[in-house]
Amino acid sequence: MVGGEVLSSPAIVDSRPNGDWTASRSLQAGLAALFCVFVLFASFGPWFNLVVAYGLAGGAMVAGILGLVWAHAASHRLRHRDSRPGARTAGLGTLASVIALAMAVYATGLSFILLSPVILPFVFALLVVFFALHFGSARDQGETSA
Repeated sequence: MVGGEVLSSPAIVDSRPNGDWTASRSLQAGLAALFCVFVLFASFGPWFNLVVAYGLAGGAMVAGILGLVWAHAASHRLRHRDSRPGARTAGLGTLASVIALAMAVYATGLSFILLSPVILPFVFALLVVFFALHFGSARDQGETSA
């Protein structure tokens, strides 16, 4: 107390958008995936090690997929709220994750396997099943668009 007045501390400001961590987690995972890809490309040279390269590419793919999952969950949660900063953060997390996944898939040669004429119909079938299940669950939740 100073002079009879109570000094109050400033209110603790919650930095999460509407108390939701998933949007910031998606951005962090996307940036971690990009970091793994950039270290992978930086490791090409005289000290190149194939095991380390595949480990970095695998880590980038795991972080990229986690980033996409968290961004998707955040977009569903933030759709019902008025939180534009959280939506932008989730969008940036999606962008970083997709770029990192594309670069890691290309660096490992997995893109040539997934785009081969033998495997491509299976990839399309899995995508159709995924989107059908996703739109069905969105309809069950009362959302008009997924």
